[in-house]
Amino acid sequence: CRDVFRLTISQGGVENVLRRLVERARPTYAAIGETVRGSPVINSDETSARVAGRTHWQWTFQTPEASYHLIAPSRGGEVIDAFLDGVEPEVWGSDLYAPQILTAAAQHQICHSHQARDLTFAAEADTGTERVWALELRHVFGRAIRLHHERDQVAPQTFARRRLLIENATDRLVFDRYVAPKTEAARLQQRYRTHRDSLYVFLH
Repeated sequence: CRDVFRLTISQGGVENVLRRLVERARPTYAAIGETVRGSPVINSDETSARVAGRTHWQWTFQTPEASYHLIAPSRGGEVIDAFLDGVEPEVWGSDLYAPQILTAAAQHQICHSHQARDLTFAAEADTGTERVWALELRHVFGRAIRLHHERDQVAPQTFARRRLLIENATDRLVFDRYVAPKTEAARLQQRYRTHRDSLYVFLH
C-alpha cells in the first residue's frame, strides 16, 4: 500500500480493518452454517491449525452447495455437537476418526479419498498377496466412484446390476479372502469388516 498507493497503514490499522470485515461477514457466515446444517447429507473433516503459537483444529462441514469452516481449540466431538445444535442428518460423511464416526446420524458414509490413500499405503508397505489384496480393493472402490459419477447416464437396472457386482466383489475381498495378520492389509480388512455398512451408502 505504501509503494503503490502512498498510503501507510499500521499493524493496528490492518487489525481494525479485519475486525470490521469480520462483523460485515458474520451474517453470511451464519447463513452458510444454516445451509450446511439443513442439508440431509453433511461431510466433515478436521486438520490442525496454529493459533497464537498453539495447536487448534480447523473443522470443515460441507455439502455440494456450501462449506462452513471453524477453528476450535478442541478436536473432540463437542465441536460437532455444537455445530449441529441438535440436528441429526440422514447421512454423515467422514473418515473414521472416533468423534466423527460417533456423530448422531441415520447413516454414516466412510470417505473414500481417505480409504484410497490408506490402501495405497498398504500396497506400498505390504508384499505378495497382501499387496495384491490392497490393489484389488482400491480398484473396486474406484469402480464405485465411477459408477456414482455415471449414475445419470445409465439405466436404473444397469446401475443396480453394477452396484451389486461392486458390493459382491467387496464382500469377497473383505470377508472371504485370507490376509496374513500383522500387515497393513489385515488392519484395513478388519476396518472394513467393522464398517461394511458405511462403504456404499452413496450408491443407495
